Amino acid sequence: MFQSRVVQVFNGFLLVVVLACLAAGAGSGSTDSAEIERIRQRADDYFSAVGARRFQQARQFILPDSRKDFDPNRSAKGSVTGFDILGVELEEGKRSAVVEVEREVMAAVVAGRVKVRKKFRWKLEAGQWFLDPNDPPRTDAEIFQEYYYAKRGAPTTAEFEETVYEFDWAARGDLIQPRFSFRNPGSQDLVIEKIYGPEWLLDRTETIHIPAGSSGEVRMEFDTSAIRGHLSQDVFVRFEPVQEMVKLRIKGRVFTQEEIARSPSLSKEIAERKAAESATP
Repeated sequence: MFQSRVVQVFNGFLLVVVLACLAAGAGSGSTDSAEIERIRQRADDYFSAVGARRFQQARQFILPDSRKDFDPNRSAKGSVTGFDILGVELEEGKRSAVVEVEREVMAAVVAGRVKVRKKFRWKLEAGQWFLDPNDPPRTDAEIFQEYYYAKRGAPTTAEFEETVYEFDWAARGDLIQPRFSFRNPGSQDLVIEKIYGPEWLLDRTETIHIPAGSSGEVRMEFDTSAIRGHLSQDVFVRFEPVQEMVKLRIKGRVFTQEEIARSPSLSKEIAERKAAESATP
């Protein structure tokens, strides 16, 4: 009886601990979401003020230590006619964040509007988020120069079995799912920080943290509906903390239904593929 009571008390205590941990985890995620929304709103207000040429108002969104460098004339040259906040990412420590913005700018050189993407760093000070123009995030071009071009030809930490995925050919509309397996033979863990590729190529990588001595796999997916003819697409995988990039390539050919109908051999192969897929349990 006494033992049963002890078990009940212990189980009750364990349940409270588990629920507390779950609540803390959920609270952390919701806190991040709320903070990202705060940053997004601040960025929205700042770019709205710049677009409306309300530079004194825009100045209030600049980090106080950097306001002396805020140049209204330089902002005016941009002639921002519209903008879209593409994403907000909290950086480590959650005291700063990178905001990616696509601005529509009136460009006199081309006599029209052009869209320009740029990243900005915002910082938390005295409980409020401010843009710091003196500490911009690295551009993709700078990252490529440091991680790839400066190290091109040297062996990378991640050892890929194959760096080219060739799907031979596909019928237009087929779903292609490239896979690239690799090992981490080094003494430190690797993190897949980002995969650079075209918008139609979707990143389906499930595990981004690869412990030392373990194996990993980069997974992708794309629909061939908008592709025709030969395809040769480069994709870059960025690894941290080693600050390296690996170039992968996807190759193949996509045939339209009309091209397949005119080719008896292709029509036969497609029928055989469908029969094999139907037979697979």
